[in-house]
Amino acid sequence: MARPRNCRYVERKPHVTYFKPRGIPMTELTETLLTVEGLEALRLADLEGPTTGEGAERMRVSRHTFGRTLAEARRAVADALVNGRALCIEGGTYAVLPPQPEADKPHKEFHMQKVAVSSEGPSLDDMVDPRFGRAGGFVIVNPETMETSYLDNGASQTMAQGAGIETAERMSAAGVTVVIVRDDLIADGPAFAQTPQYLDLKTQAAKGSMLNTPNTFGIYVCGKVFHWVEQTGGLAAMAERNWAKANLLYDLLEHSELFHGTTQADGRSIANVTFRTGDAELDATFVAGAAEHQIQNVRGHRLVGGMRASVYNAVTMEDVQALASYMKDFEAQHSLSPRSN
Repeated sequence: MARPRNCRYVERKPHVTYFKPRGIPMTELTETLLTVEGLEALRLADLEGPTTGEGAERMRVSRHTFGRTLAEARRAVADALVNGRALCIEGGTYAVLPPQPEADKPHKEFHMQKVAVSSEGPSLDDMVDPRFGRAGGFVIVNPETMETSYLDNGASQTMAQGAGIETAERMSAAGVTVVIVRDDLIADGPAFAQTPQYLDLKTQAAKGSMLNTPNTFGIYVCGKVFHWVEQTGGLAAMAERNWAKANLLYDLLEHSELFHGTTQADGRSIANVTFRTGDAELDATFVAGAAEHQIQNVRGHRLVGGMRASVYNAVTMEDVQALASYMKDFEAQHSLSPRSN
C-alpha cells in the first residue's frame, strides 16, 4: 500500500488554470496536467527566487519534497511547450494558507559578522591594498558596532605560492565572513591551478558568494570525533584497540566447536566479525538471546544470514567481552548442535 502524500500548502489558488497553443482547435489538442502545488513551487523557485530551504518552509514540506514537486512541474511545462499541448492547472494534494497580515510575514534576518578590507595600513583611512593573498594586511570591521581591528597578513606576503589559501584561512580564523575585493583582481581566476574551487573568488563572485552550502552539522560532528580520537591516543592507538577487540572474537571463533567465522584469516575485517553456527534456526535463537542480554544488531546481512558483530570505534572492549561471554554461555547450552564446515 502506497504511503499517502502529505499536504502541500500554497499561498493562493491560480487565477488562470488553462493555457493552449494558438491556432490549434481544442478538438485536436492533448493536455498536460500541472498540479496546483507544482505551480506554487514554480512561482516560488523561478519567480520569487528564495532558496530551496525557504521554498520548502513556505510550502511546509521537506527540501526533498519541494525539489521533487518543482522538477515535476518544470517537466510538465516543458512537455506542453515542446510538444504543443494544452497546459491544465488543477488537482494535486494541497491546501490554501490563510491570508497573513503584512506585519506578521516572516522575514529573513541577516547578521553580517565581520568584513575584511585589504589595506596598506591599519585603518580605514589608509589606501586599499590592490592585492589579496599577498596584501600587507586587512582592516577587520564589525558592521554592527563599526569597531575596527587590523590583521597582519604575516608570511603570506612573501609566499611563492599558496598565499591566497593561507590568507583565506587566516581571515576565517579571525571570524571574517565577507571579503571586499576589486573585480579586476579576480577577473582571471586564481593565480594557481591547485587552488580549490571554493577558494576561487571569481567563482564565488559569479555565484553571489553562495557557491555551496557546507554541511555545517556534519563538520561539527566530525570535529567532535577528531578531538575524541586525539584525546584517546590518536589513530595508532585506536587501531590497536580495534584490533584487540576484533581479535578477541576471532580467537574465540578459532577454538569454538559451535561457531565458525566466515572469512579467511588474511581477509578479516577490523570492524565487522562475521560468524555462524551452520544451523539457521540456531542462529536465530542466538540473535534473539543476544537481544535479551542487551546485545543489539548482531543479525547478519539479510542476503547471507548468520551473525555479524560490528565493533566500530565507539564500541568498548567491555562491550566485546560481554558478547564473547554470551557466545561461550550459548555454546555451553547448545554443545550438541552440529557445526557446519
